[in-house]
This record gives sequence, structure tokens and C-alpha cells, in this order.
Amino acid sequence: LAKEERRAIDLFIKDRSVEVIVVLEGVEPSSGNTVQIRHSFNVKDIVWDMDFTPCVIKDKNGRCKIDFDKFHEVRPTPPEGKDATFLA
Repeated sequence: LAKEERRAIDLFIKDRSVEVIVVLEGVEPSSGNTVQIRHSFNVKDIVWDMDFTPCVIKDKNGRCKIDFDKFHEVRPTPPEGKDATFLA
């Protein structure tokens, strides 16, 4: 996006007190119970040209594990044409 468009979007978001609510849902494998978490992001949490830091790692057995310490971390978006890495 051009800088003017970003500025217009920022003003729009701030003027209307926008809040983004993310719901993450999964199934706990041993019990089969549904697990759900919600998180709210407000204006001060919204950043441009950033991606979430990978928080999923594979252990030596190939199983995926989540590093919740990195769950809200962000890093600069890769340059155009570069592929983002989702698994650490």
C-alpha cells in the first residue's frame, strides 16, 4: 500500500476505535474436548509490514509443538518475493 493509503487506514481505525478479536480453536487429543482461546487486538497492537514470529517447532520425532512465549511476537515481513517461514 502507498503511504497515503496507510495513513488513511490508520486514521479510519483510530477514529472508530477498531478492535480485532481472534478466536483459536482446537481439539485436545486425549479427551476429545474442544479447546478455545480468544485474544483482542486494539489500535496500538496493529503494526504494518510485520509477520508473526514462528511459534510452532517440530521435535526430533516430527511432532509439532507450540512455543507460547513467541505467540505474540512479530518480526519484519520478508522482502517482496521471499517466502515466509512458518515453522521454526
